[in-house]
This record gives sequence, structure tokens and C-alpha cells, in this order.
Amino acid sequence: MKLELVDIVRKVIGPIYPLGESHADCIRFRNLEELLDLIDDLKMDVHNIAEYDSRHEASMKKAGVLARSWLEEQNDI
Repeated sequence: MKLELVDIVRKVIGPIYPLGESHADCIRFRNLEELLDLIDDLKMDVHNIAEYDSRHEASMKKAGVLARSWLEEQNDI
């Protein structure tokens, strides 16, 4: 079975959906906080790469354009 990255992250972070049970939901809330922290870190990486969209080096510009385009689609710029 080939694991996708999202499956690996879900296994490492743990469940995030609340169940309506106080003890379980407390753990799931902490898992959700960790997931959101990870998303923030990854989005910061994309923001940093988006700065390359005006570089002269073709490979750097290509990555920057893709990152900026993705951020615009996410309404983050």
C-alpha cells in the first residue's frame, strides 16, 4: 500500500474531528492545533517561494510563479 503525504500527516498528527466526548475532543483539539501550525509553516514556505516570481533564473521564476498563482487562488495575497 502506497501512502500519500496527506495520509502520513494524518497518521502522525492523529484524528482532528470532534466526537462530542470531552476527553477525546481535548486530544483531537490539540491535534487540530498541531495541524494548523503545520499548515501555517508550509504556507510561509510557499509565500517565500512566491517572491521568486520576478527572478531572472528560469527555474526560480517558474517556482515563484506557481507559488504566487497558488496563493492568489487561496486568496492569501
